[in-house]
Amino acid sequence: MPLINTEYFSESAKYKTKHGVYCQAPYGSVDYNAFWDEEDHRCLNGYSVGGTRITGYHYWFLNFKQLEIVIDPRAKASRKKMSFPRFWYQHYDFFHALERAERAGQHFIILKPRGTGFSEIMSSIATCDYTLVRDSKNFFFASNQGYLNKDGILTKCWDQLEFLNAETERAYRHLRQKKDQDMHKRASYIDSKGGEKGYGSEIIGRVIDHPRKVRGARTGAKGHVFFEEGGSFPNLKEAIITTRPLVEQGGVATGQIIVWGTGGEQGPGIAGLEEMFYKPEAFNMYAYENEWDEDRVGTTCGYFFPTYTAMDAYMDKHGNPLVESAKKHHIDERNKIRQKDPEGEDKYIAEYPFTPAEALIRLSHNIFPVAELQRQLTRVQTDKGIQGMLKHGSMAVDENGIPYFQLGKGDTRPITDFPHDNTTNLKGCMTMVEVPFRDQNGFTPPDMYTIVVDPYYKDESADTTSLASAYVYKHINNISNTEDDIIVAWYNTRPDSLDTFYRQLFLMARFYNATIQSEIAGGGKGILDYAKIKKQLHRCEKEPDILSNKENATKDINKSYFMNMAGDRPQLAHTYLADWLKQERSILAEREDMPTILNLHKIYDEGLLKELIKFNAEGNFDRVSAMRLLPFMVKERADKEYAIASEKQKDSFYNREFHTGDIGHYDDSFRLDPWELYRAEMNAEARPTEA
Repeated sequence: MPLINTEYFSESAKYKTKHGVYCQAPYGSVDYNAFWDEEDHRCLNGYSVGGTRITGYHYWFLNFKQLEIVIDPRAKASRKKMSFPRFWYQHYDFFHALERAERAGQHFIILKPRGTGFSEIMSSIATCDYTLVRDSKNFFFASNQGYLNKDGILTKCWDQLEFLNAETERAYRHLRQKKDQDMHKRASYIDSKGGEKGYGSEIIGRVIDHPRKVRGARTGAKGHVFFEEGGSFPNLKEAIITTRPLVEQGGVATGQIIVWGTGGEQGPGIAGLEEMFYKPEAFNMYAYENEWDEDRVGTTCGYFFPTYTAMDAYMDKHGNPLVESAKKHHIDERNKIRQKDPEGEDKYIAEYPFTPAEALIRLSHNIFPVAELQRQLTRVQTDKGIQGMLKHGSMAVDENGIPYFQLGKGDTRPITDFPHDNTTNLKGCMTMVEVPFRDQNGFTPPDMYTIVVDPYYKDESADTTSLASAYVYKHINNISNTEDDIIVAWYNTRPDSLDTFYRQLFLMARFYNATIQSEIAGGGKGILDYAKIKKQLHRCEKEPDILSNKENATKDINKSYFMNMAGDRPQLAHTYLADWLKQERSILAEREDMPTILNLHKIYDEGLLKELIKFNAEGNFDRVSAMRLLPFMVKERADKEYAIASEKQKDSFYNREFHTGDIGHYDDSFRLDPWELYRAEMNAEARPTEA
């Protein structure tokens, strides 16, 4: 519900701006003490106007924090000035959420866009405790010192402490005679006997490059442990786990951990940040219903701050966001960037996200077109037409031993989660988009389909992180009247036995009359062993010529089965796959503003799309590992077809001699019409031959 008259929450800040002081009464007078007692109460307990309440931290932020604000946010260009914060509805919501978490004894995790002032907010929370709560301790942890000092969060704390010392008529002034360092300040003074006295509240900064360095971060009477830019931490999850016993005793929270990450962040802790955000209960983090990610409806997550709620230019005078106008602004910006710099669009979306999934887009080691893949994922999840054409089931054989696709029962479900966890049903199933092409005799031509596979190594029940993945690809051809250069079926599973997967795999190969390509390492040898036993070795591909040495390239007998992906070959494979995904198929319309259809727009496997979106070179991405073999097979087929065409060209009409001997005696009365000859050749090639 929109708020009104929010300016009344900042009366003290307005008075300070107008008169240069918070309180005109003399220091120590009854009026002076009454004014500052009331300010203490509001900052510690919150403040209500007209039945609407803001929290104490929010009141402190609005009235005792100075920061740079844009003078005219609706202008094309404007200067900044130091002033008090404007009221934002999203800040109002955030501070209430943080208070609910604290009262529940829970910690807090946040995903946010750039430009939301969270460093200013967190520094303000710490200075509030420092000023008003005796013996409180607030710790700021960062992955490198740059996040703390220079223009970092500790600098913002120290700037506010200087403002409070100088501008609050001595009310919120604290000496720092014992600890007054760049990374550690304590409110205290030295008495005449050399003893340390005073408030005892502290703000401490630490660089955490190993989880053990969080030790000793006990928050005293009250306090917080802040993890600045959580995704930048190495071993973030381990650091949080190590910190919890320092702020929890016997199931009672004595302090609060606050972790936040900014959209587009690409540090080593991004996977841990994502896991904690989407599984907050596992880390005693306050949980919200996920109302942003369409594929996670009904699940929980941490606190998300959408970018369309964080723009002064798109707020009314009370600080309520004008959501539709702000969304339109960002959508227009995305479209502009997409036309000029598709990769730049990924970065813009991640830094100014509409959803948590967008904020967590991997950029630094992902060569795939993330923004377009995200749009395709949303389309697959929401388009009823696409969902209707996906058939889920498994391969079976009839009484004659002929393989066929058997529709699954009501509980048959593909594995669409990535990453999956212990609650995911890993049985999986086969998903089919299109049945095999059959000619008039009921046969599927050889070489029309190829299956690319990534098996797992052993039946080790303790390790369920790896899946077996197989994708059936339909090659470009001039026979089928349906789409080609497309994935027509897939199977992702973690069965009780590898033999179950092998059986399904070879039934798929027989069903589509397909050959199988796999990496030889990591489980490929197991496929070969099964093929030998079942007399199906003819369905296993040799290593492609482009990966074989020149001497063996044309000698099929000397080539090994399957592909050796050692060295820099995986990087090359990922590059080829990225190129294939971005390859244009057609344009929807002749107008420039109409989208181009790419190969990735024909991928309908949610799990594969999620892996491509979150891909990095270090992680475990089974579906991508299977698919990265595909471009080699596409190129292999194209090279073979080119070689065949070139060989035929040598014997074509244009390369034949139509005369011999002395040209002077050449008699052309029996000369054949060249186009008749050409048509005869074509008819001969099309005519079936006897085996």
